[in-house]
Amino acid sequence: MDFESLLVEPTLEAVGAWNRMSVDALVWMAGSFSKALPLFGLVLIVTSIFRRWLAPSARHALWSLVLIRLMLPASVASPVSLQHVFSLANVARLTNQKSLPDWLMFVSGQRESTNASPLISENDTAGSLKPSLLRRLSPGLKVSMKILLMTGSTLMAIATAFAFWQAVGWARYSRPCTDQESCDLLSEAQRHFGIGTTIRLRSALQIRSAATFDWLWPIILVPENVDAFPQTQRTHLIWHEMARIKRYDSAKSLLLSVVRILHWWNPIYWWTQWQWKLERELACDRLAVQRLGEQQVADYQQTLTHYIENPSKQPKPIVDPPGFVSFCGSGKTLGRRIQGLSHDAGPENRFKSCFAWCTVLILGVTGLTDAARVPLQDSPIELPPGTTWHDSQVDEISSKELDTRTYDISQCLNRLRETEWGSVSECHYPLEWMMSQLSSELQLAVDGLLHPVDWVRSSGSTNPPPMGSNGSSCTFVDQQMIVRATASQLDQITRLISQWTANGRPQITVEVRTIVTAVELGQLFPQTGGQIYNSTSISDEMNPRISKQFNAPFTKTSNQLLQSPLPVFVAALLPDAAKYCCSQVQGDQRSNILFAPKVTMFDASTASVGVVKKSRPFVTGFLTTHSGLEPKIVTCQDGIQFQAMAQAVSDTVHLNVACKISSILDVRTRKYRSESGEFQIQIPEQQESVFQSNVVLDDGHTLVLVPLERNSQGLLTLLLITPRIIHQ
Repeated sequence: MDFESLLVEPTLEAVGAWNRMSVDALVWMAGSFSKALPLFGLVLIVTSIFRRWLAPSARHALWSLVLIRLMLPASVASPVSLQHVFSLANVARLTNQKSLPDWLMFVSGQRESTNASPLISENDTAGSLKPSLLRRLSPGLKVSMKILLMTGSTLMAIATAFAFWQAVGWARYSRPCTDQESCDLLSEAQRHFGIGTTIRLRSALQIRSAATFDWLWPIILVPENVDAFPQTQRTHLIWHEMARIKRYDSAKSLLLSVVRILHWWNPIYWWTQWQWKLERELACDRLAVQRLGEQQVADYQQTLTHYIENPSKQPKPIVDPPGFVSFCGSGKTLGRRIQGLSHDAGPENRFKSCFAWCTVLILGVTGLTDAARVPLQDSPIELPPGTTWHDSQVDEISSKELDTRTYDISQCLNRLRETEWGSVSECHYPLEWMMSQLSSELQLAVDGLLHPVDWVRSSGSTNPPPMGSNGSSCTFVDQQMIVRATASQLDQITRLISQWTANGRPQITVEVRTIVTAVELGQLFPQTGGQIYNSTSISDEMNPRISKQFNAPFTKTSNQLLQSPLPVFVAALLPDAAKYCCSQVQGDQRSNILFAPKVTMFDASTASVGVVKKSRPFVTGFLTTHSGLEPKIVTCQDGIQFQAMAQAVSDTVHLNVACKISSILDVRTRKYRSESGEFQIQIPEQQESVFQSNVVLDDGHTLVLVPLERNSQGLLTLLLITPRIIHQ
């Protein structure tokens, strides 16, 4: 490996890791904002309407719930979560709106029903939490947002660390308080509050009122000239800080610092932190006054008024240091605290206290939980308007209805040899090979000439079965082909031979898109009715053919493995309808589109496309050999296998498709013991659906196939097949 590779590859990996981390951070921030929004609104309403009924400590607890919600990337799922009540689906239903504004979709992180750009790749999972609007942003804007958010959080973290270092310096360079009266007040307050932890009282030059630092070994910082303060003022300062220690406010300030680093851009945070700090100080004031006695309310208010009239010149850090809380705030905050003491200083009312903490409990349970993922497997599937139901039984053809016709295929063989088979030399039976190949192509191309299951078996096979299904037959005499079939089948053979003789076989491209989505069919195809075909039972004698074709072990009953007993939705879409369907899916955060490579094939030939999400080998048995037991390994695939045969007729395409959707549900093991030792085998359990369709589409139109069953996540699987004729 050269030096450039050693330098470039780690750099690219680092850039990719940073990009994934920044995208995840962006999505998480938007998601946490959306989850905290309902709780923030309810707390704001409750604290405004029931303010007289809620003690400051209860109001502080309510605002703490909002901060905790902002910190939770995910929580316990609950059926009573606010995420259920305030989901956009309910909002749209209540307002009779089919879609909501993009900005509301963005802040909600929920799925969107408006058009979106096709910014989705194979790496996007169906359960992705990316808000749909993020997909619609230009790459440059997304990069700018990532840089802005990461830079802002980094700067906020640096500011927080600097403020903490500054508070540590104040505490480190403080001196033990020498005022004996203040020390006696500290001991008395510690007894009244029942705090057994050692609390140090120190004086610092930078402090102008009082402050508390640290929560494990608390330090109360007072001014150096505290001995010059009136006794009542010293008492109020020390008892207020003791109430703060009792409430562990210094430890709670860590939560505020962490949320500030992550949500510095969030208006919910800035409003919440202002209310949170105000209610914290009101709760400390009330607790201090209750321990001092209600007769101290007026004197306590006078102490607060003193700091309003004589603003403290205490140096203020850039941001609030974690673990450091001061007595004084802004003049507006002190004024609110004076007003609050007039209302909240009364005796505790048991009824109001019970109401307050029940409110905190209810909002905590509903606001701090996520919406429970309702199992959607059994939820009804919304069908498009105008959908009709049909039976998919294959009509049996009586031998009395068959006719015989002879075709001269010499010119057709020459034409196909010139256009397609030119690489086939004269080395080994070229004429017999071409005749057999032409016969095989006609068997697959002519409607009803083969049974659908025979077609599934023969698609992609180099040796198709001879004509004989449904009583039809084919024989060759020199360069003439004698076919026994129905009149419509013979007419179709006549047209194909004439077309291939004149122009050769045209080429057709087939584009296959696999969609897994939570969007209902009625929303994907609002103006396109479809047809639903009931499933048909397949006889057990055909089991070996299907199992050999798909290489799948039999882990269920024969009919269950062969064909899922499910109806299938089939519809033909105009190009605009197909684009609308894809845009609806790309606007849903739980949906995913997988684009398979386009396949180009000749007229009436077959092509196979496999979309395998996971391929797993299993030891399903053992074989006894001369060297002992050798494991028998069977590979099971989790994904979609698709086969198509397209036939161009003027400007239309006759399309035959067969599809199998398989998923590995579980793996059981069985252990055995013999003279050669102990061994075990694996028994995979698969869920499989096999279905086939034969339709006529205009050139460029799309066929959609939907098995009418949801997967374990409540999602539907759609197949969109778009054939296009290549015009020479």
